[in-house]
Amino acid sequence: MAASSRNRARRAFPAACDETEGPPMKPVSGEADRIANGEAPYVAFLEALRPLTGKWKIEILWVLSQRTRRFGELRRALPGITQHMLTLRLREMEADGLVKRTVYDENILRVEYEISEAAYGLKPVFHAVIEWSGRYGPLSRRRDGGEDTELDGSGIAA
Repeated sequence: MAASSRNRARRAFPAACDETEGPPMKPVSGEADRIANGEAPYVAFLEALRPLTGKWKIEILWVLSQRTRRFGELRRALPGITQHMLTLRLREMEADGLVKRTVYDENILRVEYEISEAAYGLKPVFHAVIEWSGRYGPLSRRRDGGEDTELDGSGIAA
């Protein structure tokens, strides 16, 4: 395996590539080479999910998808999140193009956050996940377990 392939594999699968625990990895088949080169089918999926993964990101996007909010409103809408964590996540999501930050030049500084057009495109995905959960996931188990949980039109338990 070429050195560059080994480095890519080491970055993708650090524990599996630890050369101190045995001989260097050898490709078993063409599929192993594609995985080592970062060409596995799931790599694109994982890369697509990267901006959405991280503590609080989905919750922040969900709250902002309802309407534009100021920082304090957003923090109150997410019980348990710290100011520091909210600031970090908002900065990350702004850098990823999911959140739009607007600063208004007024006597008292006003900053508002809203989802970007790119993030707005995720609304159908959120609703599809809720629908899936109602059929197969936690919402269905809650409903089938005897709890009287009704899903309203938005797919959110009433």
